[in-house]
Amino acid sequence: MDWAAWGPTIVSLITAIFIAGMMYGKIKDHDGHLAKHDGEIGNVLTRLSAGEIEVAKLQAWRDGYNAATSKNCPE
Repeated sequence: MDWAAWGPTIVSLITAIFIAGMMYGKIKDHDGHLAKHDGEIGNVLTRLSAGEIEVAKLQAWRDGYNAATSKNCPE
């Protein structure tokens, strides 16, 4: 067997295995980050829906106030 001919192939395989291992590690690391972001997104959605409720209450109060003040205004 001519090792000089197989040298570049062996080096390429070792490099590919090393890079694949690093990519696998990064994917595992990013899975943890994504799981953390899922919880944060749920918290943001809860705050947004609470804010929408508050805005709806303020709009209803404004509409009621405008209706009440327009009835009492002498024309």
